[in-house]
Amino acid sequence: MEETSFQNQTKIIRGYAKLNWQSAILLGTGGNHPCLEVFNTVSNETIKYLDFPQGHSAYSIDIQPEQGTIGIGTKGGLIYIIDKNWEDTLDEPASYKRLVQGASILSICWLEKFFLAASDIAGRILLWHTDQKSNAPEILQTLEENICSLKCSADGRLISLSSKGVLQFWNPQNHELTHTVYTSTPPAISALVQIVFWPDNRTIACPGAEGELTLVNPDTGDIRMLYPHDGTFYALSTYNGNLLTVGINDGRLKIWRPDSEKPDLDLRIQKNVVGARVTENSPAKLILIESNGKAGIYSLVDGNVRLIKYCKNQDYRMISQPLSGKMQNFYALQSSKEVKMIISEIKSKIGRVTNDVIDELHRRLINLGYEHVSLALRADEAEKKGNTAGAIRLCREFINLLPNNDPKICPSMEKYARLLERVWHISEADHFCKQIYQIDFNYPFTIQPENISKTADILKNEHWIIEPEFDVSIDIIIDSATIIGKKFFGRYVLSKLKPIHFNRVRIDLIEILEKYERIRKTSINRDLPAASQETIQWVARGRTEQIKTIIFDNDVTIGVKGLQFAAQVLNGDLNTTVIIPVVLFDWRNINPDTSFEDENNNAINTLNNLLNQKNLSNSYLATIHNVLTKTLQRLFTEKIPREEYP
Repeated sequence: MEETSFQNQTKIIRGYAKLNWQSAILLGTGGNHPCLEVFNTVSNETIKYLDFPQGHSAYSIDIQPEQGTIGIGTKGGLIYIIDKNWEDTLDEPASYKRLVQGASILSICWLEKFFLAASDIAGRILLWHTDQKSNAPEILQTLEENICSLKCSADGRLISLSSKGVLQFWNPQNHELTHTVYTSTPPAISALVQIVFWPDNRTIACPGAEGELTLVNPDTGDIRMLYPHDGTFYALSTYNGNLLTVGINDGRLKIWRPDSEKPDLDLRIQKNVVGARVTENSPAKLILIESNGKAGIYSLVDGNVRLIKYCKNQDYRMISQPLSGKMQNFYALQSSKEVKMIISEIKSKIGRVTNDVIDELHRRLINLGYEHVSLALRADEAEKKGNTAGAIRLCREFINLLPNNDPKICPSMEKYARLLERVWHISEADHFCKQIYQIDFNYPFTIQPENISKTADILKNEHWIIEPEFDVSIDIIIDSATIIGKKFFGRYVLSKLKPIHFNRVRIDLIEILEKYERIRKTSINRDLPAASQETIQWVARGRTEQIKTIIFDNDVTIGVKGLQFAAQVLNGDLNTTVIIPVVLFDWRNINPDTSFEDENNNAINTLNNLLNQKNLSNSYLATIHNVLTKTLQRLFTEKIPREEYP
């Protein structure tokens, strides 16, 4: 696959810079200078957009309905994929990819966002994955007759019409032929034959060689016949919910209402018309291509057709335009039904089939333009499996895809805030709660944003220690910090040791510090860390307590980085004292010059080293714990009344 960038190849005509693809009609030409032209329905001017090599007349054009990517098949067997979006303007640079099918293209058709079908004169239907840089197509079918025209139904089926009048319906994902309908033999020139969806009539319109028109219901296979013209006709186009047909030999233009047996309008025009399109703007413009390659622009007002001008080129072959509003609504409705079916299938099959099957269902959702739904489903599943960091990553991607001022996004933002609160990224959770209030002040929260906001205020200073729950380990907090793009920071409880109780004796924190320091300064204990007092907010799920705490400084330890020992001192009203020794992971001395990825990698490696080097850390902690215990025993002995000694 070859990918090339190009600028518009002719000077932009005034007014084109603001014309986007959804307002344009595409014209494919042949002759000695084949190219793609764009017709401005407002100014009635055309602009050459992309030149093709000689011998590569444009035989088929299709526009991807959700995004607007353009596919063009040529007589020389090439397929051009122009990466444009609906909102792009014509003066913006674009790029194209070129696929080599190898035989003259008769019809191309977008099936999904990056999935294209193409038929050729070799009787093949090939399926291309256009998002892959180097790929070989899948062969859907090879026949002795030509496949004149391809269309994608609203429910994702590929519909093909052969030169013998065989209309086939395919599931392109598994190459299954679901059913076949036999219609009239189409006209002789396969490259000019096109089938057209008629949404208001819920049928596919297929032209016949003898002037007949076969209308096929794609859901039931029912057939209805009309006889619009005397002899061959190729030109079909929808128009205001009706169907427009133009005969080659009889020179008649007719407009048909849904379910009618006779035309609502029958006008005489020139003969030899082989292609037609009607614009949606008012007044409507009619573009007719004649067999000699001329293309005329006509007004279509109150049943009257008047020539405005002929286009400059003399070798027009093909016309294409974006889906009409009604057709887009029809596709959207059918896509919505298919999306619901896929969602139901994913939910019912999770845990019962292989991941490959589930991944394929998600791929279908994404190709239908529902990547946000896929991400939401994957986030739910990750959370159910206890993969909180994974759920946060998927929720973050999901949130970034949606408009940030739409009230419909509020439940998803609340879910994201809940996940962030769970892994102790409180300020970020508070940010999203406040954003929800800005979008919808009366939004009915299921979490408690006021509590989140209070906790966020507490965490603005450094005098706090977080007590994670058993199901949220510190490594998950670090991983999720990396996912949301911030540096891990703070002190977190690794474990709480058995409390030490003293009844009928009140031992104050200052007394403990002074006695510990006297013991520490003896020769045998000089390597122990100094102790200091700190009033700390101990933050746990659903509660916050301010507790006087002894912190054992880890700057002069024996090299156990990130490890800190602390003791909560709790004095009761009845001369009781409880000391709770606590082991902390302390990660506050961060390097401002490192990236959040590097800082968090250092944190996770340090944490793993602590957990793996149990002998080193346990020996260090045991020594501090023993001296603390000795300190408390001496204080107890000194303070207890002499008459209470045994």
